[in-house]
This record gives sequence, structure tokens and C-alpha cells, in this order.
Amino acid sequence: FRAVLQDKVDLAEEYSGEYQLKRKIHLGGVSKFDMPHLTLKKSGKVVYNSIFNTVTASYTITVLNDGNVALGPVYVKDLFPVDTQYINSSVKPYKLAANLANWSFVYMPIGQSIDINLNLNLTNENDQIINRVYALGYDDGKPVVASNFTVLQSSNLPCSQQEAMAYKIARIDPGDPHIVWYRLGIKNNLNAPMAARVTDTLPAGMTFMNSSLMPESIPYTLSWVLTNIPPGKIGIIDYRAMAEQGYRFVNTAHIDAYAVDGSGSISTDVGAAITVDNLTSLKLPGGWKPPDWGLDQSDNICACDVDWNSSSLSSLSCASCLPDDIP
Repeated sequence: FRAVLQDKVDLAEEYSGEYQLKRKIHLGGVSKFDMPHLTLKKSGKVVYNSIFNTVTASYTITVLNDGNVALGPVYVKDLFPVDTQYINSSVKPYKLAANLANWSFVYMPIGQSIDINLNLNLTNENDQIINRVYALGYDDGKPVVASNFTVLQSSNLPCSQQEAMAYKIARIDPGDPHIVWYRLGIKNNLNAPMAARVTDTLPAGMTFMNSSLMPESIPYTLSWVLTNIPPGKIGIIDYRAMAEQGYRFVNTAHIDAYAVDGSGSISTDVGAAITVDNLTSLKLPGGWKPPDWGLDQSDNICACDVDWNSSSLSSLSCASCLPDDIP
């Protein structure tokens, strides 16, 4: 007996004797993560119609269950850019307001991907059109969240660049000298909420362990998305990496941040250098806590409890950090 899914699965069985076999085979999706996980992507473009004199922002939202369990229900929420109105979408929203649309899906098995095409009317074409999207799924009542955003550049002149307020610091873990703690901070000095994308490349000889916000890609090039840093507040990402040997490690992170109303943007690089002494053996730590950075944490955008012993920290990606109106 043999069942084949081209380039993916080849199942073969051999039997001795004479048999008559009838089978129904269901080939499900493949998980990318060994835990519940959602990946959320969004792409878009500005469409100009000279005949009807209209400008449309056309988006595709993709939700993928690439974790190791089925999720249900799953909610998707899109926050419209400033000065836009809903035209239509490929999936009917269960909730529609002037500035947002919500969709719900009863069940998403492992490996399933859902696309939502969304069209918005642009009544006032800002320099940059910022659109944010969130997904919230449930694994036996436990929330699984994801977020992302897109930036569309209009035909107008680019918006003004603002002075960046960002930093990166590094410290050796006091409980294990093989482990380096990094902290990335982005302060929003603009007058509107800010969405930011952070890309950090680990230097050779270091291995990513975990972080306060699950990166989009691992193990060497890390990418995070922060979709809602309020004015005057600081968005913070903590992560730790293990050094394979003693060395002086230098790495930088690139930050692109945008005011959600299109009024300004920030693009900058921050770096940190640290020396790890020569060590004779590597071992994973037992119980451990984040280092005392000596910084005032009152401006953190999330005050959630963090299980620092978990292999996947979630202090900035819990359900309470999402905007209101997601069920």
C-alpha cells in the first residue's frame, strides 16, 4: 500500500498474504513551532483610478496557524489608517466600525492559512499610510496572539524624519556567564501612537534563546513588531543569547518606526558590545530572573507578569496588550 502527496509525503506499507484494503487518508498541515503559534502577514498597495478619480488602499491579510495545535475560535482585527473608509473585503466582517473591522473563524487546524482581501477608500492621502492588524486565537481557552503592520508610501513627498530616541544595552547574566541579556528600547517622541519594526542580527558564535516578544524569524536574524507604542512611552524588547565561547561580541539592531497617523517616522541603528570571558563548559541555567538594568520601568508599554523560566517569553504579546474590541 502506498499514498503519495507530491514533494511532501510518501507513505508505504507492505503486507504478507492476500488482502483487500480501502482507506481514507487525511493529510493535515505541518507545524513550524513546537507550541501554539500564529503568524500574521499583511501586504498592500495604493491603487489610483483616474476615470472615477478615486484612490484605494488594497490589502491582503494572511493568518497562518503554524503551531502544533488547532486553534479556535480565531479573531482578526484590522485598524484602518487615518482618513480611510471601508469599501469591501473578501470575507464579511462580523463587526464593522468607522475605524476597524473584525473577522471571526470558528476553527483553524494545524497548517491552515486564511487570506482576507481588504479595500479601503482614501479620502485624504497622507504621506505614509499606516495600517495595523491583530490576530487572537484560543488553544483550550488560552490566548495565542500575533500582530503586524504595513506602511504604504503615497505619491506625495515623504513625511519628515524625526529624531530617534532608541537604545540597546547588554549585560552578562549574573547566574550564568555564558548568557548575555540584551535590551532594546524605543521611545515615542511623536504626538501619535507609533508602530515599529526592529531587526537584529546576532553575531557569529551566539545562539538565540528566548525573548519577551516572540521574533518573526530565528535563530540568527531576529525581527520584532511593536504595533502600539503610545506617545511619550517606551517600547521594550528583552532577549537573551548564549555565547559558544569567550569573545567580544558586537551587534546592531535596525529600527523603523512610524506614527500611525502618517505624521512622522524614525529610522535608526543602535548597537551594543560586550565581552564574554573564555569558559570551559556550557550549561543551560535553572531558575533565573531578568537582570537589574538600573532603569526606571514606569514607562514600559506592558506591565504583564512574565514567566522568565519559560522557553518562550510573552510579556509584550499577551492578550491584554492588544487594542480593545478584540473578543
